[in-house]
Amino acid sequence: MNPVTLAFIVVVVGLIAFGLWQDKRDRGGIPVSVLRAARGDKRLAQRLIENAKLRYPDKSEQWYYEKVLYDLERDGAGSGGRRGRRS
Repeated sequence: MNPVTLAFIVVVVGLIAFGLWQDKRDRGGIPVSVLRAARGDKRLAQRLIENAKLRYPDKSEQWYYEKVLYDLERDGAGSGGRRGRRS
């Protein structure tokens, strides 16, 4: 195997390993989409999920995540509070 090919394979494997590591970082079990919608605030995201579980018992984990995402998007958390405003 030529050195350039070997170097390329090593880089690709390294990038894949890094991507997997990033994905498995401690997010407290919170999906990336929910964390992004909460602007990276892990405590806020967890609190919203727990409140949804109390208010709507017996739903699936996925349902709670989707509910929190919907509520955050509805309330404009992802838009910096500019939802509905025009320049």
